Amino acid sequence: MLNDMDIMRLFGVPNTTMRDWKKKDKSDWRYKVAMFLKSQDKERVEAFLKAYELEELSPSKTQSAY
Repeated sequence: MLNDMDIMRLFGVPNTTMRDWKKKDKSDWRYKVAMFLKSQDKERVEAFLKAYELEELSPSKTQSAY
């Protein structure tokens, strides 16, 4: 599971934002996003983000069409 510091490091969501989102009503989208992020497996998220970054930096994505 991710803690608030992991979420800040991996996604750039400030701790104050996460704290505010967790205080929202359970039907609020911010609360749902906060709980979803916190419930994710740290290793799987890190692997996904690494693969995503590699895909975004692949030559086919960075070459100009011109």
